[in-house]
Amino acid sequence: MADPDAKKYLKLVIDNLTTIRTAFMNRKGILKVGDRDVDLHIPMNQEWLKDRIVSYLQAVGIGIDKPTINRMLLSGDYGNPRADSYTLLNSFVVNINNFGGLDRITEVLNTINNAIKFDNTLSDIIISGKTVSPKSIWSNVGYVKTLANYYAYVHSTDKGLSSYGPDGNTYYMVS
Repeated sequence: MADPDAKKYLKLVIDNLTTIRTAFMNRKGILKVGDRDVDLHIPMNQEWLKDRIVSYLQAVGIGIDKPTINRMLLSGDYGNPRADSYTLLNSFVVNINNFGGLDRITEVLNTINNAIKFDNTLSDIIISGKTVSPKSIWSNVGYVKTLANYYAYVHSTDKGLSSYGPDGNTYYMVS
């Protein structure tokens, strides 16, 4: 059984992630927030946006933080790490190469939202052609595994090749 407000909350997260993507795709780096426009070319606004992305992903059970996003931006997976920060952040938001990126997460959130019935029970949740339980949804999404690997890399210690994720699980740098 889903929380009575789950459908409304998921819709809010989906809409916010879609608005962020639209800011880079159609609005050329201008994010509409209420009645004001936020210019994402300004570094301070980019840091604010990273905080927003982190909060949205954490709200749906994906453990990530800003240092992890920063490491991902400098990895080369989102373009030349020497490129300006706007270009890297743009690629991070709109790039679908790395297991679908944020688009894939939005797609899965839509699938979850559509699985919540009017009486707050769940119908089957089908991801990548497989029926999955609500507890294992994110383990079936390659992009979330990529996020987890970067999180483990950023938060590893000198004492070993593992780190604890926000969910308390152990993640390893080397698999």
